[in-house]
Amino acid sequence: ALPKNTGRRAVYFSSCIHRCLGPAFPQDRPIDEILSDLCGQNGIEVILPEKPDSLCCGLAFASKGFPEIAARKAAELRAGLEKVSGPSLPVVCDNSPCAHHLKQAGVPVLDVIEFAKAYLVPENGQRPGARAVEIFPVCSVHHQGLSGDLERVAKAHAEDVHRPLSA
Repeated sequence: ALPKNTGRRAVYFSSCIHRCLGPAFPQDRPIDEILSDLCGQNGIEVILPEKPDSLCCGLAFASKGFPEIAARKAAELRAGLEKVSGPSLPVVCDNSPCAHHLKQAGVPVLDVIEFAKAYLVPENGQRPGARAVEIFPVCSVHHQGLSGDLERVAKAHAEDVHRPLSA
C-alpha cells in the first residue's frame, strides 16, 4: 500500500486498447492523461515501465486461442513492471479486463477501480468533478467483485451517478 504522505508513487500500465485506440471522441482526453492528472492532484508520482508501447497483458491473444503467446506477453509485462515497481510500489492497470487477466496470470496489479478507491477518493469522501456520470461495470468488474467500488468511486467524484438496470 502507498504511505499516506507526500512523495507517494505508483507504476502505471496503460492497456493496449487505450494506447492504440485512445478516446472515443477527439475532444475527449486520453485515459492516461486523466489518471496521471488525478494522481498528481493526490500527490502521487506516476512511473511508467520501460518501453510501455511494447507491453501487453496478453488478453487479446488468449481470447483468440493463442494461450502460449498470451502467457509470454503476460510474463514480459510482469518483468517490465517488476523492474520499475520493485517489491513495494503498487501497479495500476487502466483497463478492467486486462487487470483481471493479469491477476489470473499471477501478476500483482490493481484494477484502476481498486486504485481509485484506495488512493484517489478524497479523505472526506467527495470531490465534486462532474454533475452526472454513467457507469457500466463490464464482466471483468463483476468477476473481480468491484461493482460496488466502481459506484462508490463514481459517487465520490460526481453529484449524480447512473447505472443501467442491466449492468
